[in-house]
Amino acid sequence: MKQTVEVKMVKLVDVTLNPKVDWNEVVKEFSGYMFEIDDVDDIIKFIATQLAAHGEQSFIEGIGPVESDYVSFNDNPEIMALYRIEFVEEEVEFLT
Repeated sequence: MKQTVEVKMVKLVDVTLNPKVDWNEVVKEFSGYMFEIDDVDDIIKFIATQLAAHGEQSFIEGIGPVESDYVSFNDNPEIMALYRIEFVEEEVEFLT
């Protein structure tokens, strides 16, 4: 049996960037080997999108180590960002 299912999800993602990181330098490096971005807001959007699409992670390609906000930057100063994902809504519907 084959069926097509439409799944819509809404998630809220909080991203806290490590204040000790030179984010202007990260923007330059990211633009050089991933894809062109304009500023640190694009970094935050990229991190949030990756987390929303793939769930909890400890590493994001192009960014580096990330952790749930249950830890702190003091626990591991190598962490680039802390995050929290909140699942808000899900809608599932058979199309065929």
